[in-house]
Amino acid sequence: MPPPPPPLPQPTSINLSSDPGDYIGGGQAYSYSQADAQITVAAQGALLTISIDGDESWQGDFRLPDSCSQLEPGTYNNLTRYPFHDPAIGGLSWSGEGRGRNTLTAIDLRFEQHCEGGGPALHGELHWIQ
Repeated sequence: MPPPPPPLPQPTSINLSSDPGDYIGGGQAYSYSQADAQITVAAQGALLTISIDGDESWQGDFRLPDSCSQLEPGTYNNLTRYPFHDPAIGGLSWSGEGRGRNTLTAIDLRFEQHCEGGGPALHGELHWIQ
């Protein structure tokens, strides 16, 4: 008996949930898909940029550590604010509505961002298929 077919890809979506007191997300939850927003994902060298134009506008940048030649599955810890990051560690920045501090075929990305070392966080989950 042949193996079962692989699961169908999930549609592109972005989900954000912000803790109370988080500056970027304002303590709110946001959810976007290609049905209600324009979602753009681009990679140039070691930089991955995500843009969302929906009921609000969001921009995310993820910069790989210098030791990585390509985006690989795994955990990237201790990232600091892009573009002011330590190149040996990598950087991350997610902003929205003016608040801010290679060929790809699919991306699954989860992140947690704290503003300036504060406690409340913005949690994000991106699922993108070209």
